[in-house]
Amino acid sequence: MQDKYKIMNALEIQNLNKSFGTKEVLKDVIFSMASGEVVGLVGENGAGKTTLMRCVMGLLNFSGQIIVCGYDISSERQAALQNIGFLPENNPLYDDLYATEYLAEVGSYYGMSGQESRKRAESLLERLSLTEYMRQRIGTLSKGTRQRVGLAAALMHKPKLLILDEPTTGLDPKQLAEFHQLINDVKTDCAILLSTHIMQEITAVCSRVVLLYNAELKESTPEEINSIFRI
Repeated sequence: MQDKYKIMNALEIQNLNKSFGTKEVLKDVIFSMASGEVVGLVGENGAGKTTLMRCVMGLLNFSGQIIVCGYDISSERQAALQNIGFLPENNPLYDDLYATEYLAEVGSYYGMSGQESRKRAESLLERLSLTEYMRQRIGTLSKGTRQRVGLAAALMHKPKLLILDEPTTGLDPKQLAEFHQLINDVKTDCAILLSTHIMQEITAVCSRVVLLYNAELKESTPEEINSIFRI
């Protein structure tokens, strides 16, 4: 069965169901993403967006099937995770480290050699306009710059699926625009699933948008979402 997925999408979800006690959070979710797509994931607080992302990363038990780049997250979790990059809203960073040190450490988690990790870190710092901060401790960086470092960390192992969980919360308008440009730049390398509440974000970077409502996921439009949530 696995071979048929190898040439398919970065993410395939079939009949995904998840409940917490008697509360049904995800119901018969069917969803797929191709490389190069930026899909906006929208829903009310508590709708299940983070639950969906955690299922995709194999952090929660569920019923159904999730295939990441040809690997079943339930039976081939380690191989699937090698293809996933993740940036959460509250980006956990080591404040006492320099950006290059932190990225090199992340690279080691994925089995990269010291030389390979440093080379990849320097390449990403340049690509994400972070070279001027290479020798600055992460704890001294602004919120927007920290998020860029977090994005670099999520891209260290060249994932084919990038999951961003409300990564622009708290950014000022200039930082928001800069982060949107980064998303548009890196989407050539991977599929991006972006959880957001920001309508500007949906229209600026998303090729399509899906709505999670009453435990069900469906294709939607910015206009429909705006009318429902008054974003």
